[in-house]
Amino acid sequence: MRHPGMLPGQQLPRDARSLAAINLLLARGADKTAHANERSLLEHLIGTARLLLLWNAPIDTVRAGLCHSIYGTNAFRTATMRRNERALLQQTIGRRAEALVWSFSRLRRPATLQRALRHGSNLVRERSGRTRHIDSSSLQQLFILECANLLDQGVSMTHARRLLREATRLQNPSPVMLEDFRRQQRYAKRIRCTESAARSSH
Repeated sequence: MRHPGMLPGQQLPRDARSLAAINLLLARGADKTAHANERSLLEHLIGTARLLLLWNAPIDTVRAGLCHSIYGTNAFRTATMRRNERALLQQTIGRRAEALVWSFSRLRRPATLQRALRHGSNLVRERSGRTRHIDSSSLQQLFILECANLLDQGVSMTHARRLLREATRLQNPSPVMLEDFRRQQRYAKRIRCTESAARSSH
């Protein structure tokens, strides 16, 4: 299910580091790596970054969105870059953005981010099972990044509602982001009703 609010040709990050990241992704074959919804990994990464731009996320978060699954994640196991290449990605998108990408690859997400926000905690659980402390700013930016990641792929009505509930706990949440989740809920509901009607007519 595609996010309904994303139209072709919408603005891409145009700063030098983001353009360098896109070139790196192309060099690593992200445009030929399969992802969900019959799209390439590169399409998904760019779609995520576009949403973050629309939500006026910090530029480091936008750059992280452009590379968020480059090391592989708990849900997407294909690694476009090896973890011993962190220095290269740091040089490309900056240390702060790369640190977000690194954390994103190591966490049991989205559950640990949602749980931390829900309970006002700064403890997150890694894929290894280890629990560690994370600073509040990183927690907020990782959750915004997760929202863009999931929304670009399209989420169910129920999942969109849960994410929206947690998003309202953010400091100064983007009104555009909140409205995008409400739009996704309506879109997913229409799809579900259409599918239910089609099944009942057979």
